[in-house]
Amino acid sequence: MAVWSITVSLLSTRTVRDNILGTNIVGEKVKYFQRISGQKTSGVSRFVALVLASGFLASCSMLGMGDDKEEMTQLCPAASILGNAERVVQFKQGSGKDLIDVMFQAEIGKLNMSCRYLKGRVVTDISFELISERGPAARSRNGDFEYFVAISGPDGRVLAKETFHSKIAFAPNRRRAGILEEIEQSIPLRKDEDGGGYEILVGFQLTEEQMKFNRRQ
Repeated sequence: MAVWSITVSLLSTRTVRDNILGTNIVGEKVKYFQRISGQKTSGVSRFVALVLASGFLASCSMLGMGDDKEEMTQLCPAASILGNAERVVQFKQGSGKDLIDVMFQAEIGKLNMSCRYLKGRVVTDISFELISERGPAARSRNGDFEYFVAISGPDGRVLAKETFHSKIAFAPNRRRAGILEEIEQSIPLRKDEDGGGYEILVGFQLTEEQMKFNRRQ
């Protein structure tokens, strides 16, 4: 199973909600993402219910080392899908935006996340399905979709962002197909800090036109 390790850089002071789709990576390198190659999913004819910009908070715990061995709770970062970026529709070239002009459309399924604490950092693992449908205007049996994973800090700043491409192949006589994506994030922590103040955001890397289309739906 192929693995890509990608170093990501610290961003400037743009907030996570301030046009994250247009955020570029600049500055000192401090973080990394690790992607496990996408795997075809089974049962792709069903669509998974979406999480629409609503974060979920998982908790991780570790045993304290004091004399009374009290249990200390350390929180995982929140994880959510960026609002209006959970879906992408790709139209054929031209001005038409009707159903007959659709080449491919795709949705991000429910996020699953776990975390673990290592020395000086919290490592999170997220997974989700990309589920796609081939439209009437498609001439290829292979869809190509770009999505991003970003991390925001306790103050709301975007600390890291990376984009990835997923290629989804459609079998003959099949209109739907899917792929499972798995991404690992490693977040350095300050002394006595836990991961509860951080948030991981996922979404399609949309053009301005695609974002406007999603907002109209």
